Amino acid sequence: MTPELHPDPIDRQDESWVTSHPAYRVTFWSLPPRARGSDPTVPLAFNAEHWRISNARDVIEVLDWARSDGRLFEVFAESADAAADRAFTKTVLRLAGYNLAYGPGYDPTAFLSVPADLQTTTAQLEQSREK
Repeated sequence: MTPELHPDPIDRQDESWVTSHPAYRVTFWSLPPRARGSDPTVPLAFNAEHWRISNARDVIEVLDWARSDGRLFEVFAESADAAADRAFTKTVLRLAGYNLAYGPGYDPTAFLSVPADLQTTTAQLEQSREK
C-alpha cells in the first residue's frame, strides 16, 4: 500500500541558503557469495561500497549513473551550511534507495516507491536469509 503524500504550500523566505549543485553520495549494496561450509541458517551481511559524486547537473544524472551499475543502491545529498562557512556539515539526506543492512526489522515498502526496486530489494533480502 502506498502511503498518502501530504503536499503543503510553503513560503521560501524561510530558506537561509540554497546550493544548486550539491555533492551526492551513493552507496552500492551487494550480497557476497556464501562461503563453502558456512552455516546456511546464518544470514549473510551485505557489502557496502561508498562513492562521492561532485559536479553532477542534478539528482537524475546521479540516479542514472547508479542504476547503470546494476547493484542496489542508496543516494544521498550532502548538506552544506553557508552560515557556518562549512561545505559539508556531516549531514546527508537520503534521496532514493534502501539500506540493505537494516535487516528484517525495516520494511522496504516504507522506503521505496518504484515497484521494480522493491521487488529486487525484497529478493536480495530473502536471499541473504536463505536457509
